[in-house]
Amino acid sequence: MEMKSTKEGDVLIFEPEGRIDGTNARDVETAFLDKVRGGELVILVDFSEVDFISSAGLRVLLMVAKEVKARSGRIELCSMRDYLKEVFEVSGFNAIFQIHEARSDGLASLS
Repeated sequence: MEMKSTKEGDVLIFEPEGRIDGTNARDVETAFLDKVRGGELVILVDFSEVDFISSAGLRVLLMVAKEVKARSGRIELCSMRDYLKEVFEVSGFNAIFQIHEARSDGLASLS
C-alpha cells in the first residue's frame, strides 16, 4: 500500500493505492491522523487507485472522519470504482461521507 498526498489550495488530497485492509490499516490511520493533527482539516480522499477496502479500512475512515469533525474540518471521497461504491452503500458509509464521481467535483465541493 502506497499513500501519496498533495495539496491543491487548502485541500489535502490523499491518494491511496492498492488495498486498504487489516494488513495496512494501522499505517493508513497513522498517515491520515498525522496530517489531521498537524492541522490539515480539509481532506479529499481519491480512491481511483484503490482496489479493495475491508471493514478494517472502513473503520480507519470512520476514525479519521470523527477526528476531522471534532476539529471542525471536512473530509470527502472521490473517484471510487463501482464495486467500492457498493461496499460504502451496503455498509451505510455513503450516509457518512460525501462521495464524488471525479476529483474535480470533490475539489469544487471543498473549496
